[in-house]
Amino acid sequence: MKSLIKILVFIAIFSFGAQTKAEITPPMPHASFSFFYDFLSPHGEWIELNDGLLVWRPLHMRSNWTPYAYGTWVWTNNGWYWDSNEEFGEVVYHYGRWYNDDYYGWLWVPDYDWAPAWVQWRYDNDYIGWTPLSPYARFGISTGIYFSSEYSNHFNHWNFVPMNRFCSPYVVNYFIRERIKSRIFGGTKERHHYGYANNSIINHGIEREFIEKRTRTAIIQRDISFREGANANEKLIRSNGRNIEVGIPKAETRTRDYSKVNITRGDRNTTIEVKNINIGTRRSELGRTDAGSGTKERGSSPVETTTRNRLSEADAKKPTTVIIDKSQERIDRGLSKTSRDQKSVKVTEENKSVERGTPVPTVPRIEVKRENQVRETKVERSAPAKEIKREAVRTEKKTVERQKAVNERGTQKETKSGRESERSSERERR
Repeated sequence: MKSLIKILVFIAIFSFGAQTKAEITPPMPHASFSFFYDFLSPHGEWIELNDGLLVWRPLHMRSNWTPYAYGTWVWTNNGWYWDSNEEFGEVVYHYGRWYNDDYYGWLWVPDYDWAPAWVQWRYDNDYIGWTPLSPYARFGISTGIYFSSEYSNHFNHWNFVPMNRFCSPYVVNYFIRERIKSRIFGGTKERHHYGYANNSIINHGIEREFIEKRTRTAIIQRDISFREGANANEKLIRSNGRNIEVGIPKAETRTRDYSKVNITRGDRNTTIEVKNINIGTRRSELGRTDAGSGTKERGSSPVETTTRNRLSEADAKKPTTVIIDKSQERIDRGLSKTSRDQKSVKVTEENKSVERGTPVPTVPRIEVKRENQVRETKVERSAPAKEIKREAVRTEKKTVERQKAVNERGTQKETKSGRESERSSERERR
C-alpha cells in the first residue's frame, strides 16, 4: 500500500513538473501577411505573380545588390543569426525565402516561421559562403530542410568571404570577386543544418568550433529571447550588445479588408515554378471571411482567416462604365422635343444607377422608321440640287464662251492697228 502511494505521489509530481514546463515554454514565433504588408510597404512594392502568388521586391537598390550582404553574422543560442543593417532586414532575413527572377530581380516570398537566418552554406578550409534559401525549401521539425523541387542558386548569387573575415561587422567589404567565385564554389562542400529546440528553429550552419580552430579566434555567443505583442510601427529587434530581443507580431484580432491594399499585378510571367511552392500567400487567400463559411486557408501556415470570393465581391462594387452610342446624336434635327426629353431622362437614370453600383439598363436605339424618314427627306431635297448644279455648269460654259469672244475681238483690233501703223510708216518713207 505504501509503495502504491509513493508511486502515485511520484506520478503527480512528474505530471505537475511537466505541465509547469509546458506552460513556461514560449510559443513558436509566427507572423501574418497583414503584418508583413504594413512593415514592408514603405521599403518596396508588392507584386502579384502567376497563379496569384504575392511577393515583395525592395526598391532603390544597387545593381549588384544581394540579400544577406549588409550586416554581420552573430553566433547565438539559436545558431548563426544575421544582424542586418537594412531597415527591412528585421523581417525578410528571418521570415520567408528569396528568389532571383530573370525579369524582376530579387523577390521575397513570405513565410511565417521565424529563424535566425534562412540560408544555405558552403565551406572549405579557407572560405565560407552563403546564399538565400529558395522558395522550394521547406522546414519540418522532424526532417529539417527539404526541397519540393530541385533548384540551386547560380554561383554568382553566392557570397563568399575568407574564413577569418566571416564575423566581420563589414563583411560585405570582403566578398570574393565574381571572376574567382566559380573556382571557390567548385572546391567547397554544401551544408544546411537546421534543427528545432525550445519551440524555435536553430540554424547550426558551419560549426562554431571549426571556425574558431581555423581562424584561431574565439567567437562569443549571444542569447536570443522573444517578446510578444510587437507591431509593424516599432523596431522588432533590440540588442544591448550581449542579448538580442526579437519582437513577435501580436495575433490578429480582426480580419483585414484587402480590397484597398496596393499590390501591383506583374506584367510578365515569373520563372518561379509556383505550383511547386508550398509556402507564401496567394491573392485568393486574402480578404474578409465569407459569411457562409469561415475557412482557414492552408493550415500549414498561420495565415489569418480568408475567403476566395474577395475578388468577385470587389468587382461587384466597382462603378460600371456606361458607353453611350454617339451615332444616336446624328439623328435628324426634326425630332420632336418630347423624344429628346425622354432620351435625357434615360441617361440621367443611368448615371444615378452607376453611382449606386446597380446594374445599368441598356439604352434603347432609335427606331429604323426615323432613319427612313431622314433618308426620304434627303432624296426629296436632292432633285432641285441637281438642277442648280446643271444650271451652274451652263452658266460657267456661257461665261467661258463670252470671254473667248472678247479675247478674239481684242486680237483682231491689235492686228488691225498693227497694219495701219505699218502703212503710215511706209508713206513717211516715200
